[in-house]
Amino acid sequence: MNDRDNRLPDRVRTISRLLTGGHQPSRGVRLLVFVLGRIFEQGGGKVTGKAIFAALIVLVVVVLGFVAYRLVVLELILRLVEDR
Repeated sequence: MNDRDNRLPDRVRTISRLLTGGHQPSRGVRLLVFVLGRIFEQGGGKVTGKAIFAALIVLVVVVLGFVAYRLVVLELILRLVEDR
């Protein structure tokens, strides 16, 4: 993990450590770090408007997925309670 961690840009490594608290990252966090690493590599390591916009799009997709999941689970729970 440390060899792969050392290849990441400093910003991406910092984001990864903040998200995981220094523990073994989950699959979703590894995917997020990979996407952010690619975005920063394309910009030559600089944070450009495109990089910020892409990061915001990824964040919006993740939040919408989480909200949709929660709504589906809530609907399932309410149906189970209603059937009793």
